[in-house]
Amino acid sequence: MRKIALLTALVILLVIPTSVQAAEPRLITQSLNLSYNQSVATCTANIIGESTSDYLEATIKLWRGNSCIKTWEETGYGYIFFSKTATITPGSTHTLTVDLWVNGVAQDRVSFSK
Repeated sequence: MRKIALLTALVILLVIPTSVQAAEPRLITQSLNLSYNQSVATCTANIIGESTSDYLEATIKLWRGNSCIKTWEETGYGYIFFSKTATITPGSTHTLTVDLWVNGVAQDRVSFSK
């Protein structure tokens, strides 16, 4: 009798349709900017999540060529408004990058060069 009950339960589980849905991509607004004042760069990043409950984790880096010259870590719920300065080499091209995780899910890297 027990074997019949287990077999019946197994058949029911196989017959009942199930669906698995992938997580919807989150709509994240990111804007980056670099401004210079002689040997000081002001790095800004504004990151706005789709919801105020989105937990945002950002690693923001300033690069000169392939060399990372400054790294910052920022977190927030719903948004991150970031503005920091760093000493730079005047006349060089610099790149600001943001690696972002929304609710623990990695997003594509965003960058801005000037």
